[in-house]
Amino acid sequence: MGTRSQNNRKLIVESVAFGLGYTAVLIWSGSALVASFTGGEANPYWPDIPQLRTDTTGVIAFAVAIVSLVASRYLQLRRRSSAPAEAVAHGPGVLAVQAVAETGAVLGTALVIYLSLNAVTHPVTPEFGHFLSA
Repeated sequence: MGTRSQNNRKLIVESVAFGLGYTAVLIWSGSALVASFTGGEANPYWPDIPQLRTDTTGVIAFAVAIVSLVASRYLQLRRRSSAPAEAVAHGPGVLAVQAVAETGAVLGTALVIYLSLNAVTHPVTPEFGHFLSA
């Protein structure tokens, strides 16, 4: 009976980590859209927290997403590798590397899409262009 309760707690932690990571990705996406389509990066993302700029909110949310999604994926991989049907069990190090790699692929893709969109909506300024051509 104790094992089932412990498994449920692990599943709850995994689910909470995923929910936090998913929410952080949504917050980062919102701040990225603000940065891409407006000039309001220095404005507060939420007016109730006037000291927290939109760009700062995005950076914090992206960092929270990395940590939360890696933790969630690691816990999921560990849970699935301990299933009886799994022929080859992987060690915690292999599962951690896989979790980091998968999360990095997804968030890296999102970051490239944001940077590409930002490059289209905010063309290079003449001063910066001069710096590049020098």
